[in-house]
Amino acid sequence: MIRKTLYSILIVLLTFSVYASEDRQMETDDGYIIHYNTFNTNFLTAEVAHTYNIKRSKKRAMLNISVRKIGKDKVAQTEASTAVIKAKVTNFVGQQKNIEIRQIDEGSAIYYIADFTIANQETIKFDLQVTPSDKTHTIKFEQQFFID
Repeated sequence: MIRKTLYSILIVLLTFSVYASEDRQMETDDGYIIHYNTFNTNFLTAEVAHTYNIKRSKKRAMLNISVRKIGKDKVAQTEASTAVIKAKVTNFVGQQKNIEIRQIDEGSAIYYIADFTIANQETIKFDLQVTPSDKTHTIKFEQQFFID
């Protein structure tokens, strides 16, 4: 039940981020779709946060990455894929934030997550290196966070 709840929450957040900004999805030339987003951890239920050891707080955010291998029917037929993921996270003055990316394997869904502290109106730059196969994909984006 808890896994289905996390899966549902993450799918909703991924879907929202994809529709909110085309930057939040990347289809690669080697047959993968990489979804990524960030959000405040207080959006998670206490039960889900506890199960996956995520500190729930308005002063913490979470990075969520999902890698899917494209099937014959493009997006309609994708399957979860593992990847090696490295992240460099810095704030607007160049201070690096240490984050630990963890893999969550739900069988038909694999997520890579990391949670970290944030300050109100803080803009954070993300530089991700995602390697699902022989090719590494670089994803760079910025996100401003609000804690109120």
